Amino acid sequence: MTEFFKGSQLRTDSSPAYTVVVDSANRREVRWRNDLRQFAVVEWPPERPLPPSSLPAIIIERNTTDTGERRRFFGRTARRLVTQIKRSDAPDTSIEGWYVDVPGLPGRKRGPMILIAEISMGGSGRDLAPPSIEFRETGPAVEGYPVWQKTTSSALLGGSAVHKDEFVSVVTELIETNLPDRYFQPPEGYERVEHFASAEPQSGRTFGVALQERWRMFAEWLSSLLGGSSSGGR
Repeated sequence: MTEFFKGSQLRTDSSPAYTVVVDSANRREVRWRNDLRQFAVVEWPPERPLPPSSLPAIIIERNTTDTGERRRFFGRTARRLVTQIKRSDAPDTSIEGWYVDVPGLPGRKRGPMILIAEISMGGSGRDLAPPSIEFRETGPAVEGYPVWQKTTSSALLGGSAVHKDEFVSVVTELIETNLPDRYFQPPEGYERVEHFASAEPQSGRTFGVALQERWRMFAEWLSSLLGGSSSGGR
């Protein structure tokens, strides 16, 4: 997977045939298929106030330790940080990572990303207000771009059984340069469609890629709750 950053825009190439551009400033996504020479635009719904939630508040406790270890990645000094996350709505998560300073990256690409919760819709089909979220942090702030990161989390199965998952993300190349605007636009000659003519290509779209996309969408929602903003380039 290759990612390109410029200002509020993030382009993700998850396979040679499939590209997604998220433009958070203009609240939309543009997706195109190189095999079909088609693109589709998804406009995000307008922001609007939600009624008070009837769901219990989610409490997230994050404790980070700087191990003091340092290594060189891409000509930069990286810090090894270990973060333990306790949530009131799910089993614990551990994130171990090496972080380097890369000025200008979007906020959601700095530090560990946390999947907070999945909010299901009730049978009535009405909008469900998200729960309130309370953060409690101890230890140093997790800053920098994770060039290597291992996330270990647990999921409750039936009864008292617990299933542990481990997800490792590794950056293999990091390049800083001025990107032309065309990188974030569909190629010339592509046809705009409402829906692609066939299913999304599966090549290169592993479970990890699908999970990252869901995390990205949730991070956008969480950022809007916290009043965050993103800027930067790569």
